[in-house]
Amino acid sequence: MPRRPTTAALVAAATLLVGACAAEADPAPTPPSASAAPPPSTATPDPGPVEPTLPAAATRNGKAGAEAFVEYYWEVVSYAQASGDTTRLEDLHAEACSLCTGAVQWIDRIYGSGGHINGGKHTVLTASATPSPSGSGRWVVASEIHATATRVAGAPGRNGRYDKADMAVTQILEHTGTSWRVHSWSNR
Repeated sequence: MPRRPTTAALVAAATLLVGACAAEADPAPTPPSASAAPPPSTATPDPGPVEPTLPAAATRNGKAGAEAFVEYYWEVVSYAQASGDTTRLEDLHAEACSLCTGAVQWIDRIYGSGGHINGGKHTVLTASATPSPSGSGRWVVASEIHATATRVAGAPGRNGRYDKADMAVTQILEHTGTSWRVHSWSNR
């Protein structure tokens, strides 16, 4: 069984088709026949994955802001996996974060080869931020992340199933003045 890659992932191009049909009234209505087509569905089409919105709390410097950002970050990872759109995910990490870059490349390769990812929704179960002991102004966030089962399909050489998993992750964040960026991460 392939090992689940750790993922550190924007505008989904979801198109809703709205149609209106106007029928001319018949002078004399005819009873429906057994072979008549069923009435059109009134169900709303699924718009697909929706890019998460950065909450105001995730823009603030400090403990609460760092913890809120980590929750947002993992929502963006889930969105990137579901949509294949890694644009926003790339914006959330520093170039030095090799695991972050690897996660983006993994998603891009799957979607770039015609594949898709089902599942893999990430939820932050706990997050605890503390100032970095280096005194650099960075914050260390220790989190417990739950990922639902994932299936990669349609991507030759990358297809597979990954069981649900709980991960212990440590991320080093730096505040940019208006938000945060992941500087590095490791699995504990």
